[in-house]
Amino acid sequence: MKTKITPKLYELYKVVTLIAVTLMCFSVTDITAQVVLGYEFTNDMEGWDGDQVRCSTAWNSAGYLDATTTGENDPFFFNTTPIVLDTSNVNFLELGVQNGTSATSGTVILIIDGAPNANIPFNMTPNSTSFETLVVDLSTVTNFSNSLVTTNVRIDPNNNGAAGTISFDYLRFTETTTVIDPISITVSGPTAVTTNETAQFTTSFTPSNTTFQSVDYSVNDMAIATIDSSGLLFPLASGIVTVTATTTDGTNLSDTQNITITQGPNTIIGWEFDTDDEGWNQDPQRCSTAWNSAGYLDVTTTGENDPLVRNATSQPFGAFGANFLEVRVQNGTASDTGQIIFFVQGGGVRTANFPMTPNSTEFETVVVDLPTTVNNWSGSDFYNDIRLDANIDGSLGVISFDYFRFTNESSLSVESQELLDTTIMYPNPVRQGQDVFVNLERFTNTDRIGITVNDIAGKLIYTKEILGGRVESISTNNFSAGVYLVSVKNEKSLKRFKILVN
Repeated sequence: MKTKITPKLYELYKVVTLIAVTLMCFSVTDITAQVVLGYEFTNDMEGWDGDQVRCSTAWNSAGYLDATTTGENDPFFFNTTPIVLDTSNVNFLELGVQNGTSATSGTVILIIDGAPNANIPFNMTPNSTSFETLVVDLSTVTNFSNSLVTTNVRIDPNNNGAAGTISFDYLRFTETTTVIDPISITVSGPTAVTTNETAQFTTSFTPSNTTFQSVDYSVNDMAIATIDSSGLLFPLASGIVTVTATTTDGTNLSDTQNITITQGPNTIIGWEFDTDDEGWNQDPQRCSTAWNSAGYLDVTTTGENDPLVRNATSQPFGAFGANFLEVRVQNGTASDTGQIIFFVQGGGVRTANFPMTPNSTEFETVVVDLPTTVNNWSGSDFYNDIRLDANIDGSLGVISFDYFRFTNESSLSVESQELLDTTIMYPNPVRQGQDVFVNLERFTNTDRIGITVNDIAGKLIYTKEILGGRVESISTNNFSAGVYLVSVKNEKSLKRFKILVN
């Protein structure tokens, strides 16, 4: 049976048709606008073979780009055709990646003329045998905005140069993205550590290609431990804490794990030299080492700059818990400073200086507060090795080490150190012939205090041992104009002043 088309029915037909066409147009527009700029690597490298440094690129006929890194730091490559990208409609970066290296992250860099580059980090599964979809919300990226125009794009396939191949199935800058929500998350990490260790927690997502894979970490008792945004936990005391990871994408999924913290030994790592040199005889440069049967290590410097010695066995240890360097030393040289150099895993060094009394005939104990005195000291650092520079200027002579230790807490008397901290020397500068005063009134008259004065070359000018509870005067009648180093020490530690005589 045929339907008769009346005028009213025809008008309805036109309206329905108009609505359908309109909807189709909106759908096409949305699909077209989603990918602003993309590389699919279906048939070729699409230009990504330029300026290869510390890596090489090759198109894989399976439909992806292989970037092979050599193991050297900072591998990267560009597109041979400069990429002009208007970011006004760009909100996401999408990557299909298979990471065959031990690295955990790479970076896409937007090169911007006349403005800082926008570095877009992406996290990836190390040593993976399958592709994963990575989505970066560009609103979270420093220096990114929707008013940028790039002059090119650079890809750092991984951030530390780990050797291997990272394969890119596609690279897309998109306006919108298909969001895959997590169904569940699992937090994992150590179940027990000591107070001298850190603990790294990680979170896995189900499904594994969840779009936004970020969480907030927290602990239920911050008097026992704290945890940072990367999931690194820092113990503070013995006890049990619960670590919680909670998604930040609005789904509010969470998971927990308990960790037991026990008290670790105070000395993280140390050398006592009671019976031998404990390995401190490797590659001595501009010095020589010998164990002294009295129970210490003698380092004899030749007068050349930067004398150093290493241990025959590398000394790896974590910075966390190593809050103090304690050195008991007798310095028979004109130098007033020694040095420990820490070699950071992954590159870089940290340097700790320790003061010494020049031309001394007795041992003194020196304590260095590492977190407050060493530049860039971080509790999350791990050291491959350390090096001992007996003195930093190579002054000729013998520096003897009774021990040096890295400890959680200073074994020295807090009260004793606090007393030294209250010691005051005045006036400064001082006129030649005028007395200099050292205020030791906070000590008792049974505390034995040693005072030494050395000139800037390390020559001993004055030495005296007195009892505390008084103000000691030092005459400058025999001092020439110049800078002098004054050391005030008790049996546990020392304090040092520089004084100018006019």
